[in-house]
Amino acid sequence: MYEIVKCENIFHAYHGKEENVVLQGISFSVNEKEKIAIVGKSGSGKTTLLKIIGSLIIPSGGKIIVQGNNLRSLTVPEVLEFRRKYVGFVFQDNNLIDFLTIKENIELPMKFINLPRDEREKRIEEIAEALDIKRHLYSLPKELSGGEIQRAGIGVAVANYPPLILADEPTGNLDFKTSEMVYEYFNNISEQFNSTLIIVSHDTNIKNFVDRVLDMRQINKI
Repeated sequence: MYEIVKCENIFHAYHGKEENVVLQGISFSVNEKEKIAIVGKSGSGKTTLLKIIGSLIIPSGGKIIVQGNNLRSLTVPEVLEFRRKYVGFVFQDNNLIDFLTIKENIELPMKFINLPRDEREKRIEEIAEALDIKRHLYSLPKELSGGEIQRAGIGVAVANYPPLILADEPTGNLDFKTSEMVYEYFNNISEQFNSTLIIVSHDTNIKNFVDRVLDMRQINKI
């Protein structure tokens, strides 16, 4: 089975007045189309690890391979191209632009890769259908509920059909019932577009919606 993510002895430290080691000896792999949750208490390094997988942070040491790319060896232009081509991000505070409609938000990443207009329209229709947000396409983010906003954020993340979706505490601001709905939509979208899914969460209920759970207490050797 193809490994879409492979971490080998990942080490990372933030440097201020003192060195703050947050990750040490992290090693694991994620297979294509697998759904993974990374769990742990606040400050355990799970968000830092997710950012490393998505190339938002280059680790201090170790080896990180994503979709065949050695992230520590990429140039800045190559990193930007890697993100556009391979990764979709979903953040806790959403990644929507307030003054754009939901349709315009979802369409924006497609414009960055110069996707033809007819293909953009087709993709928007497919994504909106999968996430049950067709009726909100011409609404502004401020007109939506928390769960609807998060689903729209998923729509932006998958706009370019990335093979890897990374979600950082996507249900942190939502109630239990809405959180479950968002997890179901993550499953639907990853299966429909054949994406691998990695979710960072402190929600113990996440185990019911993924194939495997990685606990920071077990994989981080600090």
